[in-house]
Amino acid sequence: MNTEKRKYFNMPILYNIFLLLFFLVMLPFIPFVYLFSKKRRANMLERLGFKHLISPKIPGTKRVWIHALSVGEVKSALPLVLFFLETSNF
Repeated sequence: MNTEKRKYFNMPILYNIFLLLFFLVMLPFIPFVYLFSKKRRANMLERLGFKHLISPKIPGTKRVWIHALSVGEVKSALPLVLFFLETSNF
């Protein structure tokens, strides 16, 4: 293997080592960021799964969960949501 290929062959290894070291150095600071950042504290319980943002189900109504991740999926799910709202008691 020539030196040019060897240099690029080792790059992913060096990148992973750098990320590991960075993560280990930053790990002790993460709790302080969450404790002193009002923005982070506001939704910490939801992120940990202790508080649910979904309201309780009202008896006699139906609930449908529509999962859309990208903007295109949200745009394509909109007609389905509008159909449900117009034709059912959601």
